[in-house]
Amino acid sequence: MFKTENLYEKGFNWVFKFRKIVIAAFLVLIIPGFLLGWKMPKERFPSFNQSDVFVKIDWNERINLDENILRLEIINSGVSNLSQIGNSYVGTQKYMLHKDMDQSVSEALLYFSGKTPEDITNIQKVITDIINTNWTSAIVSYQMPETIFEKLFQQEEAFLVLKISNNQERGIPDLDRMNHITADLSEKFPDAGIMPRASESYIEVSVLPEMLALYDVEHRALYERLRAALNAWQVGVLHTGSQYVPMVIGNSPLPVNQMLNELMVVNRYQLEIPVKTLVNTRIKDDYKTLFGSNEGAFVPIDVHSIPGNNAPLWMAQITEQLKSAYDIDPSFAGSWFSSRQLIRELVIVMLISLSLLYFILAAQFESLRQPLILLLEVPIDIAGALFLLWIFGGTINIMSMIGIVVMSGIIVNDSILKIDTINRLQREGTPMLEAIKEGGHRRLKPIIMTSITTILALMPVIWGSGMGSELQKPLALTVIGGMFLGTIVSLYFIPLCYYYLMNFKPHISK
Repeated sequence: MFKTENLYEKGFNWVFKFRKIVIAAFLVLIIPGFLLGWKMPKERFPSFNQSDVFVKIDWNERINLDENILRLEIINSGVSNLSQIGNSYVGTQKYMLHKDMDQSVSEALLYFSGKTPEDITNIQKVITDIINTNWTSAIVSYQMPETIFEKLFQQEEAFLVLKISNNQERGIPDLDRMNHITADLSEKFPDAGIMPRASESYIEVSVLPEMLALYDVEHRALYERLRAALNAWQVGVLHTGSQYVPMVIGNSPLPVNQMLNELMVVNRYQLEIPVKTLVNTRIKDDYKTLFGSNEGAFVPIDVHSIPGNNAPLWMAQITEQLKSAYDIDPSFAGSWFSSRQLIRELVIVMLISLSLLYFILAAQFESLRQPLILLLEVPIDIAGALFLLWIFGGTINIMSMIGIVVMSGIIVNDSILKIDTINRLQREGTPMLEAIKEGGHRRLKPIIMTSITTILALMPVIWGSGMGSELQKPLALTVIGGMFLGTIVSLYFIPLCYYYLMNFKPHISK
């Protein structure tokens, strides 16, 4: 039966025999840690594996309820072998509390549930293919049902949002030009999931000045007559306790064309003139929703996936494409920016914490060199944490950053106690190398037991299921990866750093 002390002593002797090579190998580990931190995907919160999805469809056409239902039957038949449960919300809904489910006759909301998350991926692919084949103008979006955690903290924001506006004019491109832009971008970047903007049709009523003059009708009289006929003539507001009820003078709702055919207006000679002879009507298409910010009005284009996950390169390509083809210089927003800003803030907080730790330890140890040993240990431990996170396909998020902070605190605490033990042995007259070796023996079992108990306590989180386990999995991975490598660092790298830094005497030329 092997003894831990004998195994540690063999490793200690080997490390100090090849100490220059070993310390260089430890320091080289900082490089892959830096590369992983730079290249790994970043997000605000970890994503959850879900086996159900909401599909929101805007047909972007003037269709009736029957046509809407017929199209949904085609979609449901296409995914019937993939979904276990399905439900459809077609046209206008009448929910009093769920105002987020308000939709028009040309919209629909579908719900599908499968056995595994892979079934949901296949359902999305089948629905996208059916819609692109049969109804190219339709707009489809997918959203996982929100958990309680997401309702409290998650922001509904696309991965990237292109903000399109005119450069010369303070405004937005017209709908036809915008549809041409989205079609062009969708063709050049098919994996980005770019959809056209939702539009709606309306009737534009324009007055014919020559007909007003011919029939001697005042413009004001025609305007007020149209307002009353369209139920837009508000004469006041009725206060009823906690409610404000507008008082409107108008007629029973009628189709616009029928209303114009029946409507009459009185001219200066008190003769009734048909309104249809005084106005001209035409059907126009325009944006269903308008957007704006401090920078002005814009048209957003949501991008939910980036080829190769290289957002900076993709944004550069998009900017060049829009600038050369349409003389448009877009701006960008989205969760890609907010997640990086959040990670950047957490990194700054961690750097400030390490700076404070340095000054506190410098005062405690009465040395400016010894705290550097601990600061050199932290980036190596972070490399181990990020490596295990990368192996399991994780991302850098708030939970993984919290795990890095927790892991750093545990490992640094072990190293502080080890250095303090070595200092006390030296003050008792023990030579440096013997003090380093004896200090390692005294702190060997506490360091190993701390690491083993922490790792074993977090192992069930990695293999567990459910929202809680998925939320804590990045934290567990970073703590386990950092503790595993950090234990080796505490046992062998800390003694080497102590040996070199405390023996280092700068040469001062006279």
